[in-house]
Amino acid sequence: MYQEKIAQITEDHLRTHIAALLADANAQFPDDDVATLVVPKTITSASRVGGVAQDLPKLLPMYAVDCMSKSFGGEVEDLWLYAYDGHIAGMVSAQSQETVDQLCKRHASAVERFVRNHQFLHLASNDEFTIREFFFVASDFSGAEEFGQRDNKKPLWLGAFRIDVRWVTSEDGANDHG
Repeated sequence: MYQEKIAQITEDHLRTHIAALLADANAQFPDDDVATLVVPKTITSASRVGGVAQDLPKLLPMYAVDCMSKSFGGEVEDLWLYAYDGHIAGMVSAQSQETVDQLCKRHASAVERFVRNHQFLHLASNDEFTIREFFFVASDFSGAEEFGQRDNKKPLWLGAFRIDVRWVTSEDGANDHG
């Protein structure tokens, strides 16, 4: 019921932390292996289900937060618990397969660190629900694929990653409509 709101909260919070997390991801490597990690130009909660890209986005890298499914998780203190499953996906581009793989893995590392650092997502709350937990489930990486050529006739390579996540919320219990 609250998939869009949960994704929006996560998107807004990710935007405030990603620059520092990308710098930290790069700092793990020696100076001769540092990549140019650009902060995503677009972070959206609009659905990119399955990572399908119909048109090449003009502004890469980009991230998308999707909160897609909901299941009942039990009852605690007159509150109902729900698990929302989704992911944070990202896409990067470069002019070589090796560079795309490197960029993709480092962006994925930064997003995974965001999730791990925000298990409680600062207990984000509103009148309808509270996010009680936010945690890492799994990750996946597509590997670079040649997309085509740009105006300068050099090949363009794209790569994508997905960090699967789960949000656990508490929501008001059943209402008595009798």
